[in-house]
Amino acid sequence: MKLKRALVIGASFSGLCAARVLSDHFEEVCILEKDALGQGTRKGVPQHLHSHVLMAQGAHQLNAFFPELEAQLRASGAHKTDIGTYARWYQWGGWKKNAIVGISALSCSRALLETTLREEVAKLPNVRFLEGHKVLGLQSKPDARGTLQVTGVEVQKENSTFTLDADLVVDGSGRGSQASKWLEQLGYAPPVVSEIPAKVGYVTCKYRMPEPDPLKGQALLITPAAPQEKRAGLALPIEDQQWTVTLAGWCGDHPEATHAGILQFAKSLPVPDLYQILVQTEPTSEAVRHLIPASLRRHFERLIRFPKGFLVMGDALCSFNPTYGQGITVAALEAHHLQDCLQESQGDLKDLWRWFFKRIQPVVNTAWSMVELEDSRYFPDHPLTITQRWVQRYLVRLHQAATRDEKVSMAFFRVLNMMDPPQALFHPEVLWRVLLKGQVVPSGSKEVYQRSSRL
Repeated sequence: MKLKRALVIGASFSGLCAARVLSDHFEEVCILEKDALGQGTRKGVPQHLHSHVLMAQGAHQLNAFFPELEAQLRASGAHKTDIGTYARWYQWGGWKKNAIVGISALSCSRALLETTLREEVAKLPNVRFLEGHKVLGLQSKPDARGTLQVTGVEVQKENSTFTLDADLVVDGSGRGSQASKWLEQLGYAPPVVSEIPAKVGYVTCKYRMPEPDPLKGQALLITPAAPQEKRAGLALPIEDQQWTVTLAGWCGDHPEATHAGILQFAKSLPVPDLYQILVQTEPTSEAVRHLIPASLRRHFERLIRFPKGFLVMGDALCSFNPTYGQGITVAALEAHHLQDCLQESQGDLKDLWRWFFKRIQPVVNTAWSMVELEDSRYFPDHPLTITQRWVQRYLVRLHQAATRDEKVSMAFFRVLNMMDPPQALFHPEVLWRVLLKGQVVPSGSKEVYQRSSRL
């Protein structure tokens, strides 16, 4: 038997995925979005114009939720390739070996992905979008067992304020979530917050793809050998014969938000490939900048007390340095675990929060540890265990081995796309190849920083 109503705060990727899952368990699902929803992305998403990567595991999960999604994206111009041949990738002194992995990847703009996903959600007969609805706080009352239960939200629309009732409220409002404040207002302790410093700034601009395409349908990634290098650049093929080009820098080393600034920054990268492409083409949009001081994680899983009928998902729970492209995939996997929890609860929401926050921890931990191992290279004061520091050194050897060995490269791409757990990088077959072929070049060696081109 279905429960009556669920409310989702925010039409984010996590909110849309949550709505899809909730539609199987509630008679009505309402998505409350403070901004207007039209074509493209929402006004309140500061990074909406920037390059976005849909990892293979994320694409797989979204396709499970929305069987027609991939066909719709491809019909609108999204590119589909194998994850092992998706990109030319330069890092740690060499280009990673390309190899067929047998798992597909999709490349398109965030605007196309978000709009298409929203259209798929809108097809669900019991889901409604309520635009221009700003959530001010939670409404609650004790249930029959004395447990505080969230019964809805207080909403502001234009100049009026009113209450919407619900059996379950899911916060998918993103990094700026007010969930901690709302919990305190109800008499609960807020979650402990962890941060991984990054001080990342990046600038994105769309460019016309010249004919013939010099990248032959591939993406181009140039990422830094930290901590000596701090700059990265990428060009991703998207719809309408365009690339989204993003230049990023850590530790406050940010590009200027102009076409000239992009060219200057691209010219400073360890290899000239991106710069050589950009001087052959022209921008089709304005350059936009986005700044991220740190990755942010709210540890709801550590709370002992939590109100019934309330959950937090996506960036509202954990927001990562977006240069690693994990957010959409993590949101989709969280929704998958929400689906399992709702099926197992059979309508009893009392301990749903406990089950859900526990079940998603392996997903969040995996993505969080990947970011921490990389971004902490720039911040020696960030606390790491002895094991983590050993893994950091091992990953340098792995990246270098991936420039010489296809099997190592394939293992890396599978883990990066969250198809395999990180432990797969330590499988004996991978481990001995890394130790054999991943010779670490001494810091400052010209071999690490030599400029080379494959174009």
